[in-house]
Amino acid sequence: MNRKNRLLAGGIILWGVVLALWLSRLYFLHPVDRVHEDDETYSYAGRLLELRDLLGAGYLSPQWCTHFRGGLGSPYFSYYQPGFFYVASMAPWNVPPVRALGATVVAFALLGYGAMFALVGRRFGKLSGWLAASGLLLSVYAGTEISLRGDLSEFAAMMTLPAMLWALAGYLEHATEKEEQRKERREGRKAFCLSSVLCPPSSLLVCLALTAGALIVLHPAVALVGFVLPGVALIGFAIETRDFRRVAATASALAVGVGLAAFYWFPVFFEWHLVASERAFAGVYHYANQFIHPLNLLDAYRREKPIPLTLGPVLPVLAAFNTVVLLWRWKRMTLQQRRLLIFCLVGLILCVFLMSAASAPLWRWVRPLQRIQFPWRILSVLSVLLAAAAGAMLPWRAEKIRTGVVVLIVALMFGFSRQYTAYDLDE
Repeated sequence: MNRKNRLLAGGIILWGVVLALWLSRLYFLHPVDRVHEDDETYSYAGRLLELRDLLGAGYLSPQWCTHFRGGLGSPYFSYYQPGFFYVASMAPWNVPPVRALGATVVAFALLGYGAMFALVGRRFGKLSGWLAASGLLLSVYAGTEISLRGDLSEFAAMMTLPAMLWALAGYLEHATEKEEQRKERREGRKAFCLSSVLCPPSSLLVCLALTAGALIVLHPAVALVGFVLPGVALIGFAIETRDFRRVAATASALAVGVGLAAFYWFPVFFEWHLVASERAFAGVYHYANQFIHPLNLLDAYRREKPIPLTLGPVLPVLAAFNTVVLLWRWKRMTLQQRRLLIFCLVGLILCVFLMSAASAPLWRWVRPLQRIQFPWRILSVLSVLLAAAAGAMLPWRAEKIRTGVVVLIVALMFGFSRQYTAYDLDE
């Protein structure tokens, strides 16, 4: 790697760190006994202390206490997903819980940033990868998760999803990329991929299994919708290539991931009847009360709403523009670029449909969907796909102008993010 590439790589990494710290700044700028006001407030710090104590006492897996929380059960690591707290518990005891939570948010933000850069950058180039990765961390829902909802587990799952998709796409397209690179070398053309060094297929399958298992332990509601995406990809890949052996290997890796998470879901699944579980999905938590109209996703951001369910002004416009351009220049795209575009579009349509009232019959019929509680929670998945589509930008003839435009777009998103990440300290 020459000096120019090293500087570029360093700048990309540094910007990711800046964005991660920007998102998590509310955990570091104030005394350790103060937290910001959100739907969770002090609960995450309390859960972290509880799990630390359980781990210290030798309880390494979720425990089910049916007589706590009015029959819902506790500790939270039986019903409430434990993945985020396991990671946060790696901080030493002398690190205050608020700081440990912030450090964990930074770690997952960097994971999402890096995985999104790799997913889009390999197919559309470094600049596009940087735009997509920045768009993910600067998305409205990412800021809302931290500053308003306080659902750090859902945020962590949202940041893990790009890593799973990167491993999935990398394995399915491994043979295709190698063949295209050989063809480009034979024709004396410069390979369009970000890197000519491909990860071994076995490593990609291991990564796919680990990220799939982590997604379940981090947030099963996000995992439920997130696992639909590999299903869609596998169906499309099987129809296109008839490579059923590769499809079977991918499905097996996902199944291994589900098995790795069994220490969490197995006791919950088989002890569900011991608690008043349905109370968590009734009343205000009933899915039928939480559908949103698709056009509401394009509304202006209004902080006075309990949960501002909007995609913001930049990512939707950019994704729509890229889609029009890519469809217009379809024949000039590589096979990997086409696949990523189709995957994002199909995923976006599916997510918007599931969040709308038009999908109510499906929610009634598919009972596991009801465990998501809020259809708008699917924004965690939709935001990932939207960021990828927003970054899917082909090279321009005047590449310097494109670079300036992308920098301007990222600066614009960063400016808007001040609204999404604003917070008030608890008094």
